[in-house]
Amino acid sequence: MSLENKINEIWLNQDNNDYCLKNKDMIISAIREGFATLDSGEHAIAEKVGENWNINVWLKQVLVLHIKFQNDSSKGLNDAELSFGNITNKFKNWTFEQIMNQRIGMAPETSVRYGAFINKGVILLPSFINVGAYIDSGTLIDSYVTIGSCARIGRNCHISAHTVIGGVLEPLQANPVIIEDDCFIGANCSIVEGVIVKQNSVISSGLHLTASTKIYNTLTKEISYKVIPENSVVVAGLIPSDKNDYQTLGAIIVKQKDAKTASKTAINEDVRIKE
Repeated sequence: MSLENKINEIWLNQDNNDYCLKNKDMIISAIREGFATLDSGEHAIAEKVGENWNINVWLKQVLVLHIKFQNDSSKGLNDAELSFGNITNKFKNWTFEQIMNQRIGMAPETSVRYGAFINKGVILLPSFINVGAYIDSGTLIDSYVTIGSCARIGRNCHISAHTVIGGVLEPLQANPVIIEDDCFIGANCSIVEGVIVKQNSVISSGLHLTASTKIYNTLTKEISYKVIPENSVVVAGLIPSDKNDYQTLGAIIVKQKDAKTASKTAINEDVRIKE
């Protein structure tokens, strides 16, 4: 039986005490294997298939099952048996050589939970990366950034200081936040509720993006939600209501990314650890 099928079976039987006690060793093993899969990057919560993002709900189930069984002694799955239970720091047992081989630059006070994947060449200033997150190669996570559970950050991105990238474990079918490759997210931003920022986009400082935030495109004169198109330069602004009787704070796409914007938001190769 595949790991995915095992997790789905456990999920369907999670409230059956007889099943849980009988299959105790299998359940612990499957949850551990699920965490290892996420931690190694073998699979991610969000994976791109063609032009679309596929959400692996079964891997989100791994995280929820772990929390549930850790806190439910009636299943016979207690903290001692799920000893990884409090989800220790990802790098707790890494050697300096392992970190350097991965070319990861990590400042003191950075906290990355086991089950988050950090690809080669990532720079982590003091920040928090939650379980199930995926940070791709060459990305810089600036000071006091929070990357929520299951969020996905693409290659060669810059996530500026004090920004919050939301995670999601509930509702289970909800999508995580996805920041695609080569994006620049300004300081003090908040991007939550499954928003997708398409590749090569720039989000200005202080912008708050949720699933219900209006996104006004000055180039097409259209209003959309939840997805920032490729190559967009986005700022915060006021957007009139449908009846034009009040205004709400929204996101305004002011232009396509050009050479001037690119020069201001280019990543600095000198701070990356070279091969």
